Amino acid sequence: EGAAGWTVTDLMVATVAFDAVRVEFDPSMISITVDNFGLLINNAAWSFRRWPLKDNGRCEISVSQTQVVLLLSIGVLNGKPSLSVLSSSVVVGGCELNISDTRAAWVYNLAAHILRPRLRSVIGAGLEDAVMELVESDVLTTINELTEMIMPALS
Repeated sequence: EGAAGWTVTDLMVATVAFDAVRVEFDPSMISITVDNFGLLINNAAWSFRRWPLKDNGRCEISVSQTQVVLLLSIGVLNGKPSLSVLSSSVVVGGCELNISDTRAAWVYNLAAHILRPRLRSVIGAGLEDAVMELVESDVLTTINELTEMIMPALS
């Protein structure tokens, strides 16, 4: 009777941590690598509804041992230096999902454990999309605008 409906709300990042950020340059490219990135989202609300079933509760999501790599191209646009994204990748090493505040939490946590590889893939893709959106919409736009104001035109 219809598709299942999952909703997750109150996604607030409680902790972000990483070991190191490496930046490497060559004449046409910048490589930025974040090693051992991790984050914790706690107390998120979730609900599931598919007739005749429905349930809701809270969950905690942790991501660890993750590597984020961003490759930027150094080029010239309108006679001025500019940066653009060549590629990005996010490899999630570990992830945990702990569901609580429902009588069936043990069943959901068992399923989450079995589905961990798929969960890692979904979280990795979501983080990669978030990194790309942040870098392309905010970071590079600001850097390129500043460069355009500061640098003289290249001939």
